[in-house]
Amino acid sequence: MQSGEQSSIIVDKDPAPPWLLSFADVTALLLTFFILLFSMSTLQSEKWQGLISKLDSSKQPYKQLMQMPKAVNNLSKVELIPALPLGYLGEVLEEKLKSDPILARAIIHRLESAIVVSLPSDLLFESGGVAFTDVAKEAVFLMGGIVSTIGNQIDIEGHSAPKADEDGIFNSAYILSLARAVAVANELASSGYAQNTNILGLGASRFNQIDQDLSEERRIALAHRVDIVIHPYQGDAR
Repeated sequence: MQSGEQSSIIVDKDPAPPWLLSFADVTALLLTFFILLFSMSTLQSEKWQGLISKLDSSKQPYKQLMQMPKAVNNLSKVELIPALPLGYLGEVLEEKLKSDPILARAIIHRLESAIVVSLPSDLLFESGGVAFTDVAKEAVFLMGGIVSTIGNQIDIEGHSAPKADEDGIFNSAYILSLARAVAVANELASSGYAQNTNILGLGASRFNQIDQDLSEERRIALAHRVDIVIHPYQGDAR
């Protein structure tokens, strides 16, 4: 009877409804999903503190690199104002210089970034001196009137030969070339050129640039000269 009674008890027990199993499975999946989201959205405190320390250590050097210069005059703020084009300017100079017997013997070089008017020293100065002859002074004065109307920036460069063959008081090629460049610059200024002029005494430093096929006498004659270098931008007023 006991075994029959136990069998009747087991058979009489109501089984769990089918939907309860599905609900338990869905609940477990949702719980797992939310735990996964929480773990992905939460930073570990150790990693966060390490990241903060790295940012703090690199903060000051970054500021130093980004500092801007405080100087009022910077190269980045310098603007060159265009003046007369070099092509047109070269044609004007060739036409104007023909009218003077001394300037007509000047050599004009048309470069990519400048026009160079080379005035032979033997046409301007006595041997070994820095004073103009009367005719040369008038010629340079005329040259000053020409460059004063165009407003382009000019440089004055004095040149000489490796061995100064003058018998005057200037026994240094650099001193002589600089003194002659200054004389030309002063005469241009007195004729009306109002821009600042860069004056250089280059001595014989450019002698090797003269054509090697020319005779030594001709090369020395070309070496003693004063170059007026005309740039394609406006000069600064005095």
